[in-house]
Amino acid sequence: MSEADLRIKHLQELLAAERAGREDLKQALQARVDDLQTTVLDLRKRLDQAEEEKMRLLPPPDAGKQETRSRPRGLWARLIGR
Repeated sequence: MSEADLRIKHLQELLAAERAGREDLKQALQARVDDLQTTVLDLRKRLDQAEEEKMRLLPPPDAGKQETRSRPRGLWARLIGR
């Protein structure tokens, strides 16, 4: 085998190794993307559950409203003796 043939063979092996490495990296990245998507879905579900729990625990919006009169202030308070 000539030196040129050996060099070509070596370059082909390097290229094959690089392709294999890229494929491994692609698969690892896809697995990470899948994990992150699962995490996002889980967090959204937990957020929805927390919102539901908050709404369940909070009183209805109208429950705390009562007729309240403000205390007289200033000159008016002095005139009516409060």
